[in-house]
Amino acid sequence: MEDHPARPPAPLTRTSAPLDRAALERVLARAAELQGESGEPTEALSEEQILELGTEVGLSPQHLRQALAEERTRGGGPPPSSGLVARLLGAAVVSSTRTVPGTPASTLERLDDWMQREECLRVKRHFPDRIVWEARQGFFDAVRRGLNVGGRGYALSRAHEVGATVVAVDGERSLVRLDADLGTHRSAVAGQG
Repeated sequence: MEDHPARPPAPLTRTSAPLDRAALERVLARAAELQGESGEPTEALSEEQILELGTEVGLSPQHLRQALAEERTRGGGPPPSSGLVARLLGAAVVSSTRTVPGTPASTLERLDDWMQREECLRVKRHFPDRIVWEARQGFFDAVRRGLNVGGRGYALSRAHEVGATVVAVDGERSLVRLDADLGTHRSAVAGQG
């Protein structure tokens, strides 16, 4: 028997029909899934490489920077809640993201001022790009929330903690991600039901 050398895979022909955006996303996602299942090592890409790759497939640098900022704000927290309690009472952790004008430092400073002054919260933990607040526990703070001074409702004070992560999108804009852990409040509401 003769040993035949392995043949390289046949190249894709240029006459193949072009793929639309949805098909491209499916192909890339499936290829990444297959590589992960195969055990082949995956290579980390720098932000510059991602921007270059994205522009090669027709994505705008502005949208790529926005997507990168959103990825950097993703927390490693618990997965979204599911089940009957989540359907009846809502998720235990609620998140929202917005792109706002300003640098991350100035945006985080404005958020901190707002949370302490208008939402009756205090700083629990402070990181360079993230602040976590909790409800103030003083007598006057409880009265302020109970009497709804200012007509705000102080909804965020019901959260076990509220966190804000701010990262730069570009030189003029920042992406803000707010996360409110309402699990304790949700459990209290479920207990009353």
